[in-house]
Amino acid sequence: MTALSETGLRDGLLMDYLSRGPDAALVHELTVRERSVLRLVRACGADEEHARHVAFLALELFESSRKAGFHVLGDEERELLGDTALLHDVGTFVSYPDHHVHSAYLIANADLLGFDQREIAIMAATALFHRKSAPAVRYPAFAQLDQSARATVRTLANLLRLAERLDRSHGAVVRHARLVADGRARSSCAS
Repeated sequence: MTALSETGLRDGLLMDYLSRGPDAALVHELTVRERSVLRLVRACGADEEHARHVAFLALELFESSRKAGFHVLGDEERELLGDTALLHDVGTFVSYPDHHVHSAYLIANADLLGFDQREIAIMAATALFHRKSAPAVRYPAFAQLDQSARATVRTLANLLRLAERLDRSHGAVVRHARLVADGRARSSCAS
């Protein structure tokens, strides 16, 4: 049996299981969090290529908007955005029309390893608002968050929503995206 990770028996069992399957390389190349996210993406049969491209675009938008002064979020929130972008469509496994609702539920209840409850709540709420409604306290997933987490979700959900729309075709047509401040108004650029 593979040696147990520092994070506990459950993580060690996951590492042992993964080391015996077709994804054995994942055990050594990815963190516990990355393995956990990827495991859920694959278990739900989500479009992994699309999810990776949305994550790429969302992170480009995050970095460019931080540089432009649109937000002051840090590397921890950046990582949560990337992970949420990978997971944003896992709910299509249940139902496409309401997949954002099901994605939020799956993220909140999938026992994602390496994340604390606050991070999971932020990721679930961000996934919930990646389409249709904007974050509002009438939604329990948003209302339960503290003010700081709500502000984080508002920013991350907007960036994820934009990245998702830039790859609406699932064809990776938009290769790069950034937000820039032109001194007069905030605008976005995509190529």
